[in-house]
Amino acid sequence: LRERAGFLRLKTDRIDSNLEQARNTLTQRTFGPESFAETHLDFASMKVGDIAGLCLLQRRYGFVGVERREDGFYAVMVSNADLTPKVLSEQKLAGTKIWLKAKGDFQ
Repeated sequence: LRERAGFLRLKTDRIDSNLEQARNTLTQRTFGPESFAETHLDFASMKVGDIAGLCLLQRRYGFVGVERREDGFYAVMVSNADLTPKVLSEQKLAGTKIWLKAKGDFQ
């Protein structure tokens, strides 16, 4: 919060091989029967290999976010519905800011 007033910045000292091992994760218990979260992400300072976004997390999860690769930034959507992460969608991004929203319907 001190590096950029009004913004939360998460950092890590390592790259993890899967979401469940990431140490720089904020969690919020979802409320049923429906809930959602949204955020405005400024990803200009991300390094190659970094991934940031929103996840509905349990044993099976869904994720939407931004991944920094050697050739730029990508919006990605991932599903772990069958316990094996699969990229459902990816799109190269031109800018360095994005709005993300995740919605859970537990009915």
